Amino acid sequence: MTSEAKEAVAPPLTSPTQDQVMVPSIERNYVRMGYRPLGTGSAGHSESSSIYSGSGETGISDPDQRSSIDGEDFETEEMLQDMSHEINVDSEDDDEDLAASLDSLAIRDAVRDCLEKDPAERTETDIEILLDFTQQLRAFSNMTLAVRRALCSVMVFAVVERAGTVVMNDGEELDSWSVIVNGSVEIELPDGRKQDLELGDSFGITPTMNKMYHSGVMRTKVDDCQFVCITQECYYRILHQEQVEKGGKKKEGSDERKR
Repeated sequence: MTSEAKEAVAPPLTSPTQDQVMVPSIERNYVRMGYRPLGTGSAGHSESSSIYSGSGETGISDPDQRSSIDGEDFETEEMLQDMSHEINVDSEDDDEDLAASLDSLAIRDAVRDCLEKDPAERTETDIEILLDFTQQLRAFSNMTLAVRRALCSVMVFAVVERAGTVVMNDGEELDSWSVIVNGSVEIELPDGRKQDLELGDSFGITPTMNKMYHSGVMRTKVDDCQFVCITQECYYRILHQEQVEKGGKKKEGSDERKR
């Protein structure tokens, strides 16, 4: 990465602000706040009412008109009951969304805490958290658990805060294998073509100690692009060791069959 990108490494972890948390709207709960259907409750029986006659009967003598009003009251109550049910359901959904949002924020904070630690200071719990996280990323999908565990123990965290920042220049010598864990980048190739890399995509060296060079200019497309990086030496050592172990197991299996 360029010196400009490398300088913006691991800013202080910040807690989610209140604006990031979705809270169910109070205005949608107006039915719970004392709203009462027309024609119910003691207010309808006041002596000052022009409808109440004092004998327990309304001043409406037409049966059809009374039936019409009774029907409207019933429809009003039924409508408000339906509205109340919908509001209760919406509130439950909002509560579930809020809980899921808070869980997601807590998980991301836990992952970032682990990544910001010096690799030598990571505990087994930290490694387990990072294992769960990397399992969801495409770049790690074809790796064995042992390889992912080894990579999680040595990876470092890098952040590029601003969109449009040059991460790598054309012809720059590669020194690491990197994976995007937040945001996206664009590579403008020497022939003018453009290539986008997003969350879970990797770039950089292959498992070799030979010198390799980047092709094209890589820039961040959004603010707060985050990467995990493994040095060329560590990446080669971990993946080469796996190949050696696989080769040894194949040889042992072949020897057993010969016997």
